[in-house]
Amino acid sequence: MNCGEAETLIATRLDGELDPVRSRALDAHLAACTSCTAELASLTDLVARVAAAAPYHRAPAQLRLDVDRMLADGVLARQGTGAWFGAMQGRRAFAGGALAGAATLAVGWLGVTGWLAHREDGDLARTLVEAHVRATLGDHLVAVVSSDQHTVKPWLSARLDYSPPIDESPIEGVTLVGARIEAIGGQRVATLVYRYRAHAIDVFVRPTGSVATSDAAQTIRGFNIAEASGAGMEWRAVSDASLQILRPLVDKLAQTAPH
Repeated sequence: MNCGEAETLIATRLDGELDPVRSRALDAHLAACTSCTAELASLTDLVARVAAAAPYHRAPAQLRLDVDRMLADGVLARQGTGAWFGAMQGRRAFAGGALAGAATLAVGWLGVTGWLAHREDGDLARTLVEAHVRATLGDHLVAVVSSDQHTVKPWLSARLDYSPPIDESPIEGVTLVGARIEAIGGQRVATLVYRYRAHAIDVFVRPTGSVATSDAAQTIRGFNIAEASGAGMEWRAVSDASLQILRPLVDKLAQTAPH
């Protein structure tokens, strides 16, 4: 089983429709594939958050009757042309109500996804702070120690499917000391590590995605977070350094031209 097949089966499992044979095959693949395991965890979390956030309304009894009647019409359709014509008439009547219901559901879903996008941004900020604290306390801030972009960039490129542009000294007093890779939301993310006086600064960089960056800085558990986007990347800096340092830092990095 390859990862593409596994992704399909993961979705089927989350829908509660995966049979025992394919379920065992998926479990065997997950046991050996950290990427798909992370994808399953991420989607499971998303399903849980949608279930917790989305309003739930029981279908009216009449809607159930309409669906049952439509299914019965489908059976009749297979039994003869005359019955099929009657079934099509029934479907047309049902379709008007179904489309109206679908439109209402779509509007509701857009509201939920908008709320989740805002929620996801906050969750991401907390995750980045936790990653920064974990790396600092565990004394593994850098996996490749270098202030030379020609060393750091190839190291990241060999381990990721993208390579961020790198500025060795983006603003006065801030210098590159190395990099590492973090697993954020099931995705491997380049983490550039800078130093400003006694402060370590993590800059998490990934291709522009579904969670938009914001000009508004945040502070979580005493750590500041500044965001910017540019050069096809999202840039998020986390540190106990002041926002007066982090804000211009990410702005400058977002302007870094790819080499």
